[in-house]
Amino acid sequence: MASIYEKKMQEVNDLLREGELTPSEIAKEVGASDAEVNERVSERLLERAVLIRAVCHEVREADGDRPQFYRRAKIALNFVENWREENVGYRYSSISAKEIRDALPNCDDLIKEIQAGESVCYEVSLQGTADSLTESKSDDKSLRESLDVYWKKQGRPQL
Repeated sequence: MASIYEKKMQEVNDLLREGELTPSEIAKEVGASDAEVNERVSERLLERAVLIRAVCHEVREADGDRPQFYRRAKIALNFVENWREENVGYRYSSISAKEIRDALPNCDDLIKEIQAGESVCYEVSLQGTADSLTESKSDDKSLRESLDVYWKKQGRPQL
């Protein structure tokens, strides 16, 4: 059985997903503090960033190995898409203006990370859809460029 706090946070999640109210309005609506709602907004951004980083990591690790790329990167992308559907309401999305508006000022770096990573996710979603070899090479180049931008902004993790 869910606690009162868990029920309240579920209401917060539902209202954030609907996207019609600001975090302050949500806090008033569900009887939560601004701090609780702001924490959930930040947590959602962090969840998204972690999942996106998994996609970028798998693409980097595949390093041109097509079978590995399709298995692992596409699975990671599926996790991102499922998260989006559950938390934003649709599977295919870049970060919305509302999500940026609702983010706390200390989340600027996280927003930039998500934006760069969403470009990689988009490019991954295009892989395997080309109708010609020329298109496929162009898609590969775009993916490499997006991935380079992501890692330059975020730095390569120490493995």
